[in-house]
Amino acid sequence: MVIIPTEKRFDWNYAPVVLFSIVLINILIFFVYQSGDNEKFERAFNTYQNEGFLKTEWPFFKKYLSDNDEQASLDKFEHLFNENKHDELTFHIILRLDFYRYLRFEEEPYTYFATNDVGDWFEKREQIYNEIESTSISSFGLTPSQINVFHFLSYQFLHGDIMHLLGNMFFLIVCGFAVEAAIGRWRFLAFYLICGVAGGLLHTVFNLKEAMPLVGASGSISGIMAMYLGLFRLKKIEFFYWLFIFVGYFKAPALFILVFYIGKEVFQFFGSSGSNVAFMAHAGGFVSGGLLMAACYHFIPKIFNQTYIEEDQTIDPAQEKLATIYEFIEKYQFEAAEKALSRAIEETGMNFDFSVLQYNLAKINDSDNHSHYALDILKTKRPTHQEIKKIEQVWMENPELHNQLNQDETIKIGIHFSSLPNPESAATICDQLVDKQCNDSSLSILAQKLSVAFGEINNFERKQKYESISNSLMTGDM
Repeated sequence: MVIIPTEKRFDWNYAPVVLFSIVLINILIFFVYQSGDNEKFERAFNTYQNEGFLKTEWPFFKKYLSDNDEQASLDKFEHLFNENKHDELTFHIILRLDFYRYLRFEEEPYTYFATNDVGDWFEKREQIYNEIESTSISSFGLTPSQINVFHFLSYQFLHGDIMHLLGNMFFLIVCGFAVEAAIGRWRFLAFYLICGVAGGLLHTVFNLKEAMPLVGASGSISGIMAMYLGLFRLKKIEFFYWLFIFVGYFKAPALFILVFYIGKEVFQFFGSSGSNVAFMAHAGGFVSGGLLMAACYHFIPKIFNQTYIEEDQTIDPAQEKLATIYEFIEKYQFEAAEKALSRAIEETGMNFDFSVLQYNLAKINDSDNHSHYALDILKTKRPTHQEIKKIEQVWMENPELHNQLNQDETIKIGIHFSSLPNPESAATICDQLVDKQCNDSSLSILAQKLSVAFGEINNFERKQKYESISNSLMTGDM
Protein backbone atom coordinates (compact mmCIF):
# COMPACT_ATOMS: atom_id res chain seq x y z
CA MET A 1 0.00 0.00 0.00
CA VAL A 2 1.31 3.46 -0.94
CA ILE A 3 0.17 6.61 0.91
CA ILE A 4 1.69 9.93 -0.22
CA PRO A 5 0.93 13.36 1.28
CA THR A 6 -0.24 15.79 -1.41
CA GLU A 7 -1.40 18.78 0.62
CA LYS A 8 1.16 21.18 -0.88
CA ARG A 9 1.68 21.92 -4.57
CA PHE A 10 5.02 22.93 -6.05
CA ASP A 11 5.58 26.69 -5.79
CA TRP A 12 8.49 28.45 -7.54
CA ASN A 13 8.20 31.29 -5.03
CA TYR A 14 9.97 28.88 -2.70
CA ALA A 15 12.51 27.33 -5.08
CA PRO A 16 13.88 24.11 -3.47
CA VAL A 17 17.56 24.72 -4.24
CA VAL A 18 18.94 22.23 -1.71
CA LEU A 19 16.40 19.57 -2.70
CA PHE A 20 17.36 19.79 -6.37
CA SER A 21 21.05 19.75 -5.41
CA ILE A 22 20.59 16.54 -3.41
CA VAL A 23 18.71 14.93 -6.29
CA LEU A 24 21.41 16.00 -8.76
CA ILE A 25 24.21 14.67 -6.52
CA ASN A 26 22.47 11.30 -6.18
CA ILE A 27 21.98 11.07 -9.95
CA LEU A 28 25.59 12.04 -10.73
CA ILE A 29 26.98 9.58 -8.18
CA PHE A 30 24.87 6.76 -9.60
CA PHE A 31 25.59 7.41 -13.28
CA VAL A 32 29.23 8.50 -12.92
CA TYR A 33 30.86 7.01 -9.79
CA GLN A 34 28.71 3.86 -9.64
CA SER A 35 28.65 3.33 -13.43
CA GLY A 36 31.31 0.61 -13.39
CA ASP A 37 29.79 -1.46 -10.59
CA ASN A 38 27.53 -3.56 -12.80
CA GLU A 39 30.48 -4.74 -14.89
CA LYS A 40 32.40 -5.70 -11.74
CA PHE A 41 29.43 -7.60 -10.34
CA GLU A 42 28.92 -9.36 -13.66
CA ARG A 43 32.57 -10.42 -13.95
CA ALA A 44 32.59 -11.71 -10.38
CA PHE A 45 29.27 -13.53 -10.84
CA ASN A 46 30.31 -15.17 -14.14
CA THR A 47 33.64 -16.31 -12.73
CA TYR A 48 31.98 -17.85 -9.69
CA GLN A 49 29.38 -19.62 -11.85
CA ASN A 50 31.81 -20.82 -14.51
CA GLU A 51 34.20 -22.24 -11.92
CA GLY A 52 31.37 -24.09 -10.12
CA PHE A 53 32.34 -22.66 -6.74
CA LEU A 54 28.81 -22.87 -5.33
CA LYS A 55 28.95 -26.67 -5.02
CA THR A 56 32.27 -26.45 -3.21
CA GLU A 57 31.47 -23.55 -0.90
CA TRP A 58 27.84 -24.22 -0.03
CA PRO A 59 28.54 -26.53 2.97
CA PHE A 60 31.03 -24.01 4.37
CA PHE A 61 28.58 -21.13 3.85
CA LYS A 62 25.86 -22.93 5.83
CA LYS A 63 28.28 -23.69 8.64
CA TYR A 64 29.53 -20.09 8.66
CA LEU A 65 26.02 -18.69 9.01
CA SER A 66 25.15 -21.22 11.72
CA ASP A 67 28.31 -20.49 13.73
CA ASN A 68 27.54 -16.76 13.55
CA ASP A 69 23.92 -17.19 14.71
CA GLU A 70 22.51 -15.90 11.40
CA GLN A 71 19.56 -18.26 11.47
CA ALA A 72 17.21 -16.01 9.48
CA SER A 73 19.78 -15.67 6.68
CA LEU A 74 20.48 -19.41 6.78
CA ASP A 75 16.78 -20.23 6.41
CA LYS A 76 16.48 -17.80 3.50
CA PHE A 77 19.53 -19.14 1.65
CA GLU A 78 18.59 -22.79 2.20
CA HIS A 79 15.22 -22.01 0.66
CA LEU A 80 16.96 -20.49 -2.38
CA PHE A 81 19.22 -23.55 -2.69
CA ASN A 82 16.37 -26.04 -2.41
CA GLU A 83 14.30 -24.09 -4.96
CA ASN A 84 17.24 -24.14 -7.41
CA LYS A 85 17.48 -20.35 -7.32
CA HIS A 86 21.23 -20.66 -7.54
CA ASP A 87 21.80 -17.38 -9.40
CA GLU A 88 20.27 -15.36 -6.59
CA LEU A 89 22.12 -17.42 -3.99
CA THR A 90 25.42 -16.92 -5.82
CA PHE A 91 24.93 -13.17 -5.82
CA HIS A 92 24.43 -13.15 -2.04
CA ILE A 93 27.48 -15.34 -1.42
CA ILE A 94 29.91 -13.25 -3.48
CA LEU A 95 28.70 -10.10 -1.73
CA ARG A 96 29.61 -11.61 1.62
CA LEU A 97 33.23 -10.49 1.77
CA ASP A 98 33.35 -11.66 5.39
CA PHE A 99 32.60 -15.19 4.21
CA TYR A 100 35.50 -15.14 1.74
CA ARG A 101 37.87 -13.98 4.47
CA TYR A 102 36.63 -16.88 6.61
CA LEU A 103 37.34 -19.32 3.75
CA ARG A 104 40.74 -17.84 3.06
CA PHE A 105 42.13 -17.51 6.55
CA GLU A 106 40.26 -19.85 8.92
CA GLU A 107 42.01 -23.17 9.51
CA GLU A 108 39.26 -25.63 8.59
CA PRO A 109 38.27 -24.29 5.14
CA TYR A 110 41.85 -23.31 4.37
CA THR A 111 42.99 -26.90 5.03
CA TYR A 112 40.23 -28.22 2.79
CA PHE A 113 41.08 -25.96 -0.14
CA ALA A 114 44.80 -26.57 0.29
CA THR A 115 44.53 -30.37 0.31
CA ASN A 116 41.72 -31.05 -2.17
CA ASP A 117 41.62 -30.75 -5.93
CA VAL A 118 39.67 -27.50 -6.36
CA GLY A 119 41.55 -26.19 -9.37
CA ASP A 120 42.80 -22.63 -9.16
CA TRP A 121 40.29 -21.71 -6.42
CA PHE A 122 42.71 -19.45 -4.54
CA GLU A 123 43.52 -17.31 -7.57
CA LYS A 124 39.98 -17.09 -8.99
CA ARG A 125 38.32 -16.51 -5.62
CA GLU A 126 40.78 -13.71 -4.88
CA GLN A 127 39.81 -12.09 -8.20
CA ILE A 128 36.12 -12.30 -7.27
CA TYR A 129 36.83 -10.80 -3.85
CA ASN A 130 38.81 -7.91 -5.33
CA GLU A 131 36.07 -7.14 -7.88
CA ILE A 132 33.38 -6.97 -5.20
CA GLU A 133 35.54 -5.08 -2.72
CA SER A 134 36.22 -2.35 -5.30
CA THR A 135 32.52 -1.61 -5.92
CA SER A 136 30.96 1.53 -4.48
CA ILE A 137 28.53 -0.51 -2.39
CA SER A 138 31.32 -2.39 -0.61
CA SER A 139 33.55 0.67 -0.33
CA PHE A 140 31.02 3.16 1.03
CA GLY A 141 27.89 1.20 1.96
CA LEU A 142 26.92 0.88 5.62
CA THR A 143 27.91 -2.58 6.91
CA PRO A 144 26.59 -3.14 10.48
CA SER A 145 29.19 -5.81 11.30
CA GLN A 146 32.05 -3.48 10.33
CA ILE A 147 31.03 -0.01 11.51
CA ASN A 148 32.68 2.97 9.82
CA VAL A 149 31.45 6.37 11.04
CA PHE A 150 31.82 8.02 7.62
CA HIS A 151 29.64 5.35 6.02
CA PHE A 152 26.63 6.62 8.00
CA LEU A 153 26.73 9.58 5.60
CA SER A 154 28.09 8.01 2.43
CA TYR A 155 25.53 5.19 2.23
CA GLN A 156 22.76 7.78 1.84
CA PHE A 157 24.03 8.77 -1.62
CA LEU A 158 24.45 5.28 -3.13
CA HIS A 159 21.79 3.14 -4.81
CA GLY A 160 21.55 -0.48 -5.84
CA ASP A 161 19.95 0.01 -9.26
CA ILE A 162 18.09 2.53 -11.40
CA MET A 163 14.65 1.66 -9.97
CA HIS A 164 16.01 2.07 -6.43
CA LEU A 165 17.30 5.52 -7.39
CA LEU A 166 14.14 6.64 -9.21
CA GLY A 167 11.85 5.44 -6.42
CA ASN A 168 13.81 7.28 -3.75
CA MET A 169 14.10 10.49 -5.76
CA PHE A 170 10.36 10.46 -6.50
CA PHE A 171 9.42 10.38 -2.81
CA LEU A 172 12.12 12.92 -1.97
CA ILE A 173 10.78 15.42 -4.51
CA VAL A 174 7.12 14.83 -3.59
CA CYS A 175 7.72 15.70 0.07
CA GLY A 176 11.00 17.60 0.06
CA PHE A 177 10.02 20.85 -1.64
CA ALA A 178 7.40 21.64 1.03
CA VAL A 179 9.74 20.84 3.92
CA GLU A 180 12.51 23.00 2.50
CA ALA A 181 10.08 25.89 1.97
CA ALA A 182 8.79 25.54 5.54
CA ILE A 183 12.07 25.23 7.50
CA GLY A 184 14.71 26.81 5.26
CA ARG A 185 17.43 25.45 3.01
CA TRP A 186 20.35 24.75 5.33
CA ARG A 187 18.17 23.37 8.09
CA PHE A 188 16.56 21.10 5.49
CA LEU A 189 19.99 19.78 4.46
CA ALA A 190 21.08 19.22 8.07
CA PHE A 191 17.86 17.42 8.99
CA TYR A 192 18.01 15.30 5.83
CA LEU A 193 21.48 14.03 6.77
CA ILE A 194 20.55 13.56 10.44
CA CYS A 195 17.56 11.39 9.48
CA GLY A 196 19.80 9.30 7.23
CA VAL A 197 22.27 8.79 10.07
CA ALA A 198 19.45 7.89 12.48
CA GLY A 199 18.03 5.40 10.00
CA GLY A 200 21.46 3.84 9.57
CA LEU A 201 21.95 3.62 13.34
CA LEU A 202 18.64 1.85 13.97
CA HIS A 203 19.33 -0.54 11.09
CA THR A 204 22.75 -1.29 12.62
CA VAL A 205 21.36 -1.84 16.13
CA PHE A 206 18.89 -4.44 14.85
CA ASN A 207 21.39 -6.10 12.49
CA LEU A 208 24.71 -6.05 14.33
CA LYS A 209 25.96 -9.22 12.64
CA GLU A 210 24.80 -8.24 9.16
CA ALA A 211 27.68 -8.25 6.67
CA MET A 212 25.67 -7.04 3.67
CA PRO A 213 26.15 -3.30 3.03
CA LEU A 214 23.13 -1.00 3.24
CA VAL A 215 22.79 1.68 0.55
CA GLY A 216 20.10 4.17 -0.37
CA ALA A 217 18.47 7.40 0.75
CA SER A 218 15.40 5.65 2.19
CA GLY A 219 16.15 6.57 5.81
CA SER A 220 16.74 10.21 4.91
CA ILE A 221 13.60 10.35 2.78
CA SER A 222 11.50 8.67 5.48
CA GLY A 223 12.65 11.48 7.76
CA ILE A 224 11.61 14.10 5.21
CA MET A 225 8.17 12.46 4.90
CA ALA A 226 7.82 12.54 8.71
CA MET A 227 8.83 16.21 8.73
CA TYR A 228 6.21 16.94 6.06
CA LEU A 229 3.56 15.42 8.34
CA GLY A 230 5.06 17.15 11.37
CA LEU A 231 4.51 20.53 9.75
CA PHE A 232 0.75 20.02 9.91
CA ARG A 233 0.56 17.95 13.12
CA LEU A 234 -3.14 17.18 13.80
CA LYS A 235 -4.50 19.24 10.92
CA LYS A 236 -6.37 17.16 8.32
CA ILE A 237 -4.41 17.16 5.07
CA GLU A 238 -4.78 15.47 1.70
CA PHE A 239 -3.18 12.11 0.88
CA PHE A 240 -3.03 10.02 -2.27
CA TYR A 241 -3.42 6.27 -1.80
CA TRP A 242 -2.79 3.26 -4.03
CA LEU A 243 -3.90 -0.17 -2.83
CA PHE A 244 -3.75 -2.84 -5.55
CA ILE A 245 -6.33 -1.60 -8.11
CA PHE A 246 -7.80 1.06 -5.82
CA VAL A 247 -6.52 4.63 -6.08
CA GLY A 248 -7.82 7.94 -4.82
CA TYR A 249 -7.48 10.73 -2.28
CA PHE A 250 -8.49 11.09 1.36
CA LYS A 251 -7.99 13.52 4.22
CA ALA A 252 -6.67 12.59 7.66
CA PRO A 253 -4.80 14.20 10.58
CA ALA A 254 -1.15 14.33 9.51
CA LEU A 255 0.40 12.73 12.61
CA PHE A 256 -2.01 9.77 12.45
CA ILE A 257 -0.40 8.80 9.16
CA LEU A 258 3.09 9.11 10.71
CA VAL A 259 2.10 6.54 13.35
CA PHE A 260 0.86 4.32 10.51
CA TYR A 261 4.16 4.71 8.62
CA ILE A 262 6.28 3.77 11.65
CA GLY A 263 4.01 0.88 12.64
CA LYS A 264 4.03 -0.52 9.11
CA GLU A 265 7.83 -0.58 8.95
CA VAL A 266 8.20 -2.22 12.38
CA PHE A 267 5.53 -4.82 11.53
CA GLN A 268 7.19 -5.63 8.21
CA PHE A 269 10.60 -5.92 9.88
CA PHE A 270 9.36 -8.62 12.25
CA GLY A 271 7.00 -10.22 9.74
CA SER A 272 9.12 -10.27 6.56
CA SER A 273 11.95 -12.61 7.38
CA GLY A 274 14.76 -12.55 4.84
CA SER A 275 13.59 -9.41 3.04
CA ASN A 276 16.24 -7.15 1.48
CA VAL A 277 14.29 -4.02 2.49
CA ALA A 278 15.85 -2.07 5.37
CA PHE A 279 12.64 -1.58 7.37
CA MET A 280 14.46 -0.39 10.48
CA ALA A 281 16.31 2.28 8.47
CA HIS A 282 12.91 3.55 7.31
CA ALA A 283 11.52 3.46 10.86
CA GLY A 284 14.60 5.26 12.17
CA GLY A 285 14.16 7.96 9.57
CA PHE A 286 10.47 8.41 10.38
CA VAL A 287 11.08 8.61 14.14
CA SER A 288 13.99 11.04 13.85
CA GLY A 289 12.10 13.27 11.40
CA GLY A 290 9.11 13.41 13.73
CA LEU A 291 11.29 14.14 16.76
CA LEU A 292 13.13 16.93 14.93
CA MET A 293 9.84 18.63 14.08
CA ALA A 294 8.58 18.23 17.65
CA ALA A 295 11.79 19.70 19.06
CA CYS A 296 11.66 22.66 16.68
CA TYR A 297 8.01 23.43 17.46
CA HIS A 298 8.78 23.29 21.19
CA PHE A 299 12.09 25.15 21.35
CA ILE A 300 12.38 27.31 18.19
CA PRO A 301 8.90 27.68 16.60
CA LYS A 302 9.99 30.88 14.83
CA ILE A 303 11.98 28.89 12.28
CA PHE A 304 8.79 27.76 10.51
CA ASN A 305 7.45 29.68 7.54
CA GLN A 306 3.87 29.79 8.83
CA THR A 307 2.70 31.86 5.85
CA TYR A 308 3.66 29.00 3.54
CA ILE A 309 2.39 26.24 5.85
CA GLU A 310 -1.03 27.85 6.29
CA GLU A 311 -1.37 28.95 2.67
CA ASP A 312 -4.39 27.32 1.06
CA GLN A 313 -3.26 25.55 -2.11
CA THR A 314 -6.52 23.79 -2.83
CA ILE A 315 -7.01 23.24 -6.54
CA ASP A 316 -9.68 25.45 -8.09
CA PRO A 317 -12.69 23.21 -8.88
CA ALA A 318 -12.86 24.81 -12.32
CA GLN A 319 -9.24 23.76 -12.98
CA GLU A 320 -10.01 20.19 -11.95
CA LYS A 321 -12.96 20.08 -14.33
CA LEU A 322 -10.79 21.61 -17.05
CA ALA A 323 -8.22 18.82 -16.61
CA THR A 324 -10.97 16.21 -17.00
CA ILE A 325 -12.20 17.83 -20.22
CA TYR A 326 -8.68 17.90 -21.67
CA GLU A 327 -8.30 14.20 -20.87
CA PHE A 328 -11.39 13.46 -22.97
CA ILE A 329 -10.03 15.60 -25.82
CA GLU A 330 -6.65 13.82 -25.72
CA LYS A 331 -8.51 10.53 -26.14
CA TYR A 332 -10.60 11.99 -29.04
CA GLN A 333 -13.77 11.58 -26.96
CA PHE A 334 -15.21 14.90 -28.12
CA GLU A 335 -18.84 14.16 -27.25
CA ALA A 336 -17.85 13.29 -23.69
CA ALA A 337 -15.73 16.45 -23.56
CA GLU A 338 -18.73 18.59 -24.64
CA LYS A 339 -20.95 17.05 -21.98
CA ALA A 340 -18.29 17.51 -19.29
CA LEU A 341 -17.84 21.13 -20.40
CA SER A 342 -21.57 21.82 -20.21
CA ARG A 343 -21.70 20.38 -16.68
CA ALA A 344 -18.67 22.42 -15.65
CA ILE A 345 -20.22 25.67 -16.91
CA GLU A 346 -23.46 24.88 -15.07
CA GLU A 347 -21.64 24.10 -11.82
CA THR A 348 -18.91 26.77 -11.72
CA GLY A 349 -20.03 29.37 -14.28
CA MET A 350 -18.43 30.52 -17.53
CA ASN A 351 -14.79 31.58 -17.62
CA PHE A 352 -12.28 32.34 -20.37
CA ASP A 353 -10.84 28.81 -20.54
CA PHE A 354 -14.31 27.33 -20.90
CA SER A 355 -15.07 29.84 -23.67
CA VAL A 356 -11.97 28.75 -25.60
CA LEU A 357 -12.88 25.09 -25.14
CA GLN A 358 -16.41 25.74 -26.38
CA TYR A 359 -14.99 27.41 -29.47
CA ASN A 360 -12.43 24.66 -30.17
CA LEU A 361 -14.93 21.84 -29.73
CA ALA A 362 -17.42 23.60 -32.02
CA LYS A 363 -14.67 23.98 -34.60
CA ILE A 364 -13.77 20.28 -34.36
CA ASN A 365 -17.43 19.30 -34.79
CA ASP A 366 -17.89 21.87 -37.59
CA SER A 367 -20.71 23.46 -35.63
CA ASP A 368 -22.37 26.71 -36.72
CA ASN A 369 -21.99 27.93 -33.14
CA HIS A 370 -18.23 28.31 -33.49
CA SER A 371 -18.61 31.88 -34.89
CA HIS A 372 -20.79 32.85 -31.94
CA TYR A 373 -18.22 31.45 -29.49
CA ALA A 374 -15.39 33.19 -31.36
CA LEU A 375 -17.15 36.57 -31.01
CA ASP A 376 -17.58 35.98 -27.27
CA ILE A 377 -13.83 35.39 -26.97
CA LEU A 378 -12.95 38.47 -29.01
CA LYS A 379 -15.16 40.62 -26.74
CA THR A 380 -13.46 39.42 -23.53
CA LYS A 381 -13.11 42.26 -21.03
CA ARG A 382 -9.82 42.87 -19.20
CA PRO A 383 -8.02 39.74 -20.48
CA THR A 384 -4.70 38.58 -19.00
CA HIS A 385 -1.54 38.49 -21.10
CA GLN A 386 -1.95 34.75 -21.74
CA GLU A 387 -5.59 35.25 -22.68
CA ILE A 388 -4.65 38.00 -25.15
CA LYS A 389 -2.44 35.49 -27.02
CA LYS A 390 -5.42 33.14 -27.39
CA ILE A 391 -7.68 36.01 -28.45
CA GLU A 392 -5.19 36.94 -31.17
CA GLN A 393 -5.23 33.35 -32.44
CA VAL A 394 -9.04 33.40 -32.64
CA TRP A 395 -8.88 36.78 -34.40
CA MET A 396 -6.51 35.45 -37.06
CA GLU A 397 -8.54 32.25 -37.57
CA ASN A 398 -11.80 34.16 -38.21
CA PRO A 399 -11.23 37.14 -40.57
CA GLU A 400 -14.87 36.95 -41.66
CA LEU A 401 -15.94 38.07 -38.17
CA HIS A 402 -13.92 41.29 -38.12
CA ASN A 403 -16.71 43.30 -39.73
CA GLN A 404 -19.22 42.02 -37.17
CA LEU A 405 -17.46 44.03 -34.46
CA ASN A 406 -18.20 47.70 -34.04
CA GLN A 407 -15.47 50.31 -34.18
CA ASP A 408 -15.08 50.62 -30.42
CA GLU A 409 -14.80 46.83 -29.96
CA THR A 410 -12.18 46.61 -32.73
CA ILE A 411 -10.05 49.37 -31.18
CA LYS A 412 -10.16 47.65 -27.78
CA ILE A 413 -8.97 44.43 -29.39
CA GLY A 414 -6.14 46.33 -31.09
CA ILE A 415 -5.11 47.89 -27.76
CA HIS A 416 -4.97 44.38 -26.25
CA PHE A 417 -2.81 43.11 -29.12
CA SER A 418 -0.40 46.06 -28.80
CA SER A 419 0.90 44.54 -25.54
CA LEU A 420 2.10 41.36 -27.29
CA PRO A 421 5.81 40.87 -28.16
CA ASN A 422 4.85 41.00 -31.85
CA PRO A 423 2.39 43.91 -32.32
CA GLU A 424 1.65 43.19 -36.01
CA SER A 425 -2.01 42.28 -35.45
CA ALA A 426 -2.56 45.53 -33.56
CA ALA A 427 -0.77 47.47 -36.33
CA THR A 428 -3.02 45.87 -38.99
CA ILE A 429 -6.14 46.88 -37.04
CA CYS A 430 -4.86 50.44 -36.65
CA ASP A 431 -3.98 50.74 -40.37
CA GLN A 432 -7.39 49.45 -41.43
CA LEU A 433 -9.20 51.92 -39.18
CA VAL A 434 -7.06 54.80 -40.43
CA ASP A 435 -7.86 53.77 -44.02
CA LYS A 436 -11.54 53.93 -43.09
CA GLN A 437 -10.88 57.47 -41.85
CA CYS A 438 -11.79 56.62 -38.28
CA ASN A 439 -11.18 59.62 -36.02
CA ASP A 440 -12.23 58.09 -32.73
CA SER A 441 -10.07 59.42 -29.87
CA SER A 442 -9.51 55.84 -28.69
CA LEU A 443 -7.66 55.15 -31.95
CA SER A 444 -5.02 57.69 -30.91
CA ILE A 445 -4.42 55.60 -27.77
CA LEU A 446 -3.92 52.50 -29.94
CA ALA A 447 -1.51 54.39 -32.21
CA GLN A 448 0.44 55.71 -29.20
CA LYS A 449 0.74 52.19 -27.74
CA LEU A 450 1.97 50.94 -31.12
CA SER A 451 4.57 53.70 -31.20
CA VAL A 452 5.87 52.55 -27.82
CA ALA A 453 5.73 48.85 -28.81
CA PHE A 454 7.74 49.34 -32.02
CA GLY A 455 10.23 51.50 -30.14
CA GLU A 456 10.85 48.64 -27.69
CA ILE A 457 11.79 46.33 -30.57
CA ASN A 458 13.98 49.04 -32.18
CA ASN A 459 11.75 49.52 -35.24
CA PHE A 460 12.09 53.31 -35.18
CA GLU A 461 10.56 53.87 -38.61
CA ARG A 462 7.25 52.38 -37.52
CA LYS A 463 7.56 54.00 -34.10
CA GLN A 464 7.61 57.37 -35.86
CA LYS A 465 4.72 56.38 -38.14
CA TYR A 466 2.32 55.56 -35.28
CA GLU A 467 3.49 58.48 -33.19
CA SER A 468 2.58 60.71 -36.13
CA ILE A 469 -0.85 59.02 -36.49
CA SER A 470 -1.49 59.48 -32.74
CA ASN A 471 -0.58 63.17 -32.88
CA SER A 472 -2.74 63.74 -35.95
CA LEU A 473 -5.76 62.08 -34.29
CA MET A 474 -5.30 64.12 -31.14
CA THR A 475 -5.12 67.42 -33.07
CA GLY A 476 -7.93 66.45 -35.45
CA ASP A 477 -5.76 66.69 -38.59
CA MET A 478 -6.93 63.35 -39.97
